Amino acid sequence: MSELQSFADAYHRLVLELADYQEKSIKLAMGGTRVKKIFIDGGFADNEIYTTLIDRAFPKIKVRITKSPLGSALGAALLMRNRKIGSKFLKVHYGLKKIARKLKKST
Repeated sequence: MSELQSFADAYHRLVLELADYQEKSIKLAMGGTRVKKIFIDGGFADNEIYTTLIDRAFPKIKVRITKSPLGSALGAALLMRNRKIGSKFLKVHYGLKKIARKLKKST
């Protein structure tokens, strides 16, 4: 831990490691399934660094943020319902929004 010289260093290391662990967990859970969207909810939905890292880890999958504290329960309900819910419903009732994908600057 000697490489951590400040709070900012420690914070960024923590977020990087959490995002890396989450990426591995998502890939394991997906298995061979084709996933079209990943939803981030709860406290991590407010963390721009974390959400950007997850978005970059899955460039072929739409990553969305929801302000719903009960997003996991919503996901389970959607699976049980087995019917498509329109994006307008999710945007209005759950604060669904896209992550702004930023282009890398070339050096």
